[in-house]
Amino acid sequence: MERTGFAIFALVTALLAGAARADVGVDYLPAGQRPKDVKGTLTLRFTGTLTAADYATVLRADREARAQVLAQKGPAGALIVFATLNSSGGNVETALDLGRYLRSRSAIATMHQGERCVSACVYLLAGASFR
Repeated sequence: MERTGFAIFALVTALLAGAARADVGVDYLPAGQRPKDVKGTLTLRFTGTLTAADYATVLRADREARAQVLAQKGPAGALIVFATLNSSGGNVETALDLGRYLRSRSAIATMHQGERCVSACVYLLAGASFR
């Protein structure tokens, strides 16, 4: 009986550890791959559970993308930010910060059919200027 309880505890712990991992994917497309007035696009893919580290990842990607736009002698506003959402939520403070970031960049948030945005993820969706 004690062995069964330990096995269930280990299984639940492993499942929760996997669920706690977040993934923020970042893609940057330079000027040659977009319309001439757009110097680049930054696409942020939010999947899994949002964690405090995700905000720092997004800010770092934003700085790098804006530096590339400026290197192309384009205005910082020539960068378009897209966010694709498929998240089960997570850290509410991080979600609020990310929502404010998306609003400050006039970001476009999208979801693909069959994906979900629940719990804290909704703050990202609400924060985006365009959905």
